[in-house]
Amino acid sequence: SSNDSVDGFDVDAEYYNDDDVIFVEIVTNPSYGQEILQELIGELNEVIRHELEHIKQHQQGYNFPKKEPKSPEKYYTQQHELEAQRAGFKRRSKGEKLDYETLVRKWFDDNQHKHRMNKDQAERVIQKILQEK
Repeated sequence: SSNDSVDGFDVDAEYYNDDDVIFVEIVTNPSYGQEILQELIGELNEVIRHELEHIKQHQQGYNFPKKEPKSPEKYYTQQHELEAQRAGFKRRSKGEKLDYETLVRKWFDDNQHKHRMNKDQAERVIQKILQEK
């Protein structure tokens, strides 16, 4: 869909295990035209790889929590989310030949409207993403 208030584009994806479906929503600002395509492709690579990691986790019998934490920081620091974030960010970093940490930090800077964390909370999440387990 399109929305004039979006800065370039916004992509969101979610894996529905019961239906075995990845739902992807792309909202673009029509005034940006073709100039956002390259970055949009990078974002799609990232979110699809992130969701594919969740599929892999389900197939391996990962024990997901029954309900999502209310706190964004707790949500983003769950083990299954950290693994999926790392997988998505690594894919995008490799595809765009961008430094991994730079890419992670850019995502958290650009997507405050999604993660809804202040700088300190986001930094704690970033540090956990950057620590390989």
